[in-house]
Amino acid sequence: ADVLRIYEVRSLLESGAAELAASRMSDESLAATGEIVAKADGLLADADVERQLSRLIDLDVKFHQQIVAACANDYLSREIARYQRLIRVMQRTGVTVASQQAAWKAHRQVLTALVARDPARSRQMLAYVAGAFADGAAVPPRPRAPS
Repeated sequence: ADVLRIYEVRSLLESGAAELAASRMSDESLAATGEIVAKADGLLADADVERQLSRLIDLDVKFHQQIVAACANDYLSREIARYQRLIRVMQRTGVTVASQQAAWKAHRQVLTALVARDPARSRQMLAYVAGAFADGAAVPPRPRAPS
């Protein structure tokens, strides 16, 4: 039950950050976020992707940090960092190639919404990513992706 509650709070905080970031992210920050997604795509295409899982999680951290940094809100940053520390411990246990493939597909949709400067879609997609992808943590069945 505590794990679910942690993911609920993460989803609320990070989706709000994505909504703010959609209008506040600089072109440079969007480009850097796109580079993170491109690096993840490269690792996922690696023939030995199983050995890249730790690096994919590290890129995930950077992806979310880009979004939070764009908000330019220290209070929000501190709260999100608190929950991200809890999440990262859970993510490192039981991460799979399949979970990372699905997660990065959703991350690309978040990036698309951010590039489009669409706050509502950015919020919706980041809520999905933050609440759905526990990467092996013991959470209830994942929600369906928004259409």
